[in-house]
Amino acid sequence: MRGWAGLLLGRAGQAKEDFARADALAAELDVTWLREDAACGRSLVELLHRELETAVRAARGVLSSDTRLALPVFEALPNEILGAEAFLLGRFREAVSYFERARTHYAAHHLNRAWGTLAKLFHSEALLCLADEEGAPRRGSSWSISAATSAWPGG
Repeated sequence: MRGWAGLLLGRAGQAKEDFARADALAAELDVTWLREDAACGRSLVELLHRELETAVRAARGVLSSDTRLALPVFEALPNEILGAEAFLLGRFREAVSYFERARTHYAAHHLNRAWGTLAKLFHSEALLCLADEEGAPRRGSSWSISAATSAWPGG
């Protein structure tokens, strides 16, 4: 808990140490969910410090565990972290996919009020970057929201 509080207060260094201590305690006591929680927290800190390989390795580890089935945040948060990594590396289509997966999971389990900050912040940015990358028309052109949405079912 202290690691998450440290992150919220902007104390990433302290948070990383707290997550390491939580992981050691969880290993000693064989508390699987606490190990996954610590791994998610460390992964987020590493992402913020642009230690992307380490963050991705931890996120994928959590996704491969059975704990994610019992505690939905352990499914959503790693997808959010993988989306942020893809976004930072300019893989916008992949980022959008991960963010949508995370957001859907948060919503399905009524977690989106307390979780999903990265997905909320970067999903729209990833969509805009993807549109730029694919050459979407700019403001002032003949493109409009009403024209774009009219192609949607029920639009």
